[in-house]
Amino acid sequence: FPPTHFVMPHKVNKSAPKRPESTTVRRITKTTKTQVDDFGPLDLHKVVQSRNVRQVRAKRQAPKVTLRKSLQPGTVCIILMGKYEGRRVVLLKQLPRTQALLVAGPASVNGVPLHRINHKYVIATSTTVDVSGVNVSAINDDLFDRPEGHAYNADDAVKRQREQAVKDQTDKIAKTQEGIESSLVAAISKVDMLKEYLAEPFTLRNGDFPHLMKF
Repeated sequence: FPPTHFVMPHKVNKSAPKRPESTTVRRITKTTKTQVDDFGPLDLHKVVQSRNVRQVRAKRQAPKVTLRKSLQPGTVCIILMGKYEGRRVVLLKQLPRTQALLVAGPASVNGVPLHRINHKYVIATSTTVDVSGVNVSAINDDLFDRPEGHAYNADDAVKRQREQAVKDQTDKIAKTQEGIESSLVAAISKVDMLKEYLAEPFTLRNGDFPHLMKF
């Protein structure tokens, strides 16, 4: 039977410039003992160890962030992203190094613990509470910084040391939270129906338009 299609032969452009000999890519298909000896001895243990070492970088200062006028200490905010999305929290202050917001639910009201969040991921509402009696002057970014990691092939002693450091940091955050929990709840209780307002999460239903809402 005749072929159903024809393949046109590839035309070679003889006038095209050839690649210079110096830039020709060559592939070594066989390595001799002499070529290996030219590179010298290779310590594989040092190579693997150097790849597993984590580079410790200095904690840099974040650029100064000018907050919106609506974001003031005591403002009730709505979290837009993350584990506590839709929860209402109380803004306590702005942290100096990362310029993040220090917020709390508090945990006894709606389950949101003391943590930091970027100001881009919150909506400020018109509801405020007096937090002048809540002392957060000693809280900074160092409280939330995670301990340095370790290589995956680190010794058991190094792993246990990091696990203990993580546990100590968690206990420190919980202790700090207990210190401000009572004063924050007392300030919330002074505002009528504010405790119930914080406990109810923010949701949108069909026909709700956020750009037309007054928060």
